Amino acid sequence: MKSNLTKPIKEYTDDQLFSLMYNPIKTDKKTIQEVFEELQKRGYHEKAEQIENDLIKLKPLYASFWNRLGAFIIDIVILGFGGTLIGLVFRDFFVQLAQHGVLAGFFISWAYFGLLNSNLTGGQTPGKMALKIRVTDADGNSVQPGKSLLRALVYIFPLFLINYSFGLPQGSFPDILRALLLGVLLIGIPVHMLMNKPVFQAVYDILAGTYVIRTEAYQRREYSASPMRRIWIAGGIALVVVITGFFINSPWQRSGFNESVRETRSLQKKIKTIESVSQANVSRGRSTIWQSGVEGKRKNEFLTISIWTTDNHGFFVFGGEDFENESMVQQVVMKVLNEYPDVDQLNQIRVNVVYGYNIGIARFSSSVNLIKSPEEWREILHN
Repeated sequence: MKSNLTKPIKEYTDDQLFSLMYNPIKTDKKTIQEVFEELQKRGYHEKAEQIENDLIKLKPLYASFWNRLGAFIIDIVILGFGGTLIGLVFRDFFVQLAQHGVLAGFFISWAYFGLLNSNLTGGQTPGKMALKIRVTDADGNSVQPGKSLLRALVYIFPLFLINYSFGLPQGSFPDILRALLLGVLLIGIPVHMLMNKPVFQAVYDILAGTYVIRTEAYQRREYSASPMRRIWIAGGIALVVVITGFFINSPWQRSGFNESVRETRSLQKKIKTIESVSQANVSRGRSTIWQSGVEGKRKNEFLTISIWTTDNHGFFVFGGEDFENESMVQQVVMKVLNEYPDVDQLNQIRVNVVYGYNIGIARFSSSVNLIKSPEEWREILHN
């Protein structure tokens, strides 16, 4: 970075140099360094150091965790507003994409944070501008778009795609591994930032060699390096949280895992062949109902079929009333009754039909949830 002095530093008077020291927001890191060294050459050692110490206290270099979080929330609100407008214009297209629509929000958000945190806008998104912070490298310079995009990918990827299956069979080992890795990263990022005082570098900052600093900061100091051990500690905490949550809601505890995955996966593929079904998800679950009296607890086995449809099926006309008589629903239930091996062991077949879209930064949906026993569904189909 070139110095922004308008003339050789030796031509400045003492008062002018002290003015530059007192107003570091108008200068860059290199200029502050030159001014500081020139004042020391002129014999103002103690006074220059006193000014520097005072300014460091008054104008800390690094943006705090809460400033960064506040800026991020502002940016998410802006993205949400933009996503709503995009959703209104391209609603039919996003409805066809079903759950895959989240990829659109991912790429929009990645471009937003990746490009706006680069030197194209001085390292500032609108949120960072509002809270007077910016992204820089260790020399105080804004980073190139390529590096900024890689930096943003580390946190945008898990934030938007933690619930995206990537086509992996639900409950399979690759699917579980995907969820664990993304969950650890998603939780580990804020935990590490909170632990990493006073620098508040996130994992992606360390990987990209970037810092988030205050625009009014006094930048005379060398940037501090973040201890790597804090990343491992934060990752360990996140891993414990994610694994605990996983086993609490684990499919292993709900059903015979391996066999259940094969059966539900096969049924899921068949349901997706039904006309106007854009996406389907099938899962088997178990709940325990505690009852007073001699009956005690009662276990409830159920199969849940979640369907995303490209046809609103009169959602806005009759609000889902008598929806069990819709042709698409009856085709789904018929496949369950005829092709699911353990259907007679179920207490309930739950069909959740969703019309709408989710692009990550905005969503719109209407849904109908139908819960009936296999016998009740058979009666409906035979009428």
